[in-house]
Amino acid sequence: NGDNCIPNIYAGDIASAIIKTIEKQPWGEKFLICDDTPVTQADFVTYMAEILGKKKPGHVPLFILKLVIGNEFLSIIQMNCKVSNEKAKRILGWTPVYPSYKEGLKAVIAEIQSSRK
Repeated sequence: NGDNCIPNIYAGDIASAIIKTIEKQPWGEKFLICDDTPVTQADFVTYMAEILGKKKPGHVPLFILKLVIGNEFLSIIQMNCKVSNEKAKRILGWTPVYPSYKEGLKAVIAEIQSSRK
């Protein structure tokens, strides 16, 4: 039903986090790199459809998804993955350029659309 949270991050923000990690060399530390805004899968897909000017997607029954993608992949896309980047921000001094999926998704779609021209 899409009520599970999914982490998002813009590729450039991942790159800047990696660079900060190399510069700071925080040995033994592990970081989660994501944007600042947790979002459910349903809200993410609905927002993407909205900015693309498309209809809100409907739901696919679970038994059909199992047939098409299999149990393993279905369990992956159903995982609830609400994470935080606070540790990376605090220790690395890193902040994402796109703090939410909304800004990041707009940027990605704009890049894709401009590359098609």
